[in-house]
Amino acid sequence: MRRIAELMAGAEVQRPTAGAAAHPLVGRFAPDLQLETPTGTTRLAALMRGARPLLLDLAGRNDVRAVVEHGWPGRVETVPARCPDRRPPAAALLVRPDGQVAWAAPEAAASPDAAGRQQSCLQHALTAWFGAPLTP
Repeated sequence: MRRIAELMAGAEVQRPTAGAAAHPLVGRFAPDLQLETPTGTTRLAALMRGARPLLLDLAGRNDVRAVVEHGWPGRVETVPARCPDRRPPAAALLVRPDGQVAWAAPEAAASPDAAGRQQSCLQHALTAWFGAPLTP
């Protein structure tokens, strides 16, 4: 039944991604998570009402927030949050204004090399969807 509902809503469409190891959420609509943010409890859908790109940090990933804040300030909103009622589907999500996931960190980076690869993939997704980074 869920498959038929996704077909009717167009939610089964998965956009192509760069790299074979992309997170399963990439290219799909972001789940409407209940979130606890520094400004209070909300849902992802409410955060997306501004129709702006959003980096949702669900695991305290200062390193991925820094990537956005360094190259895409003012173009991509960053929100640290946690999922109070379930395990988060990823450590961080980059959500396009249309609600589709452009990038996702599968889990906290286990090593500096893994963190570096995740940051590089995030930079690639940010550039592909939202333009080149700003340079100081």
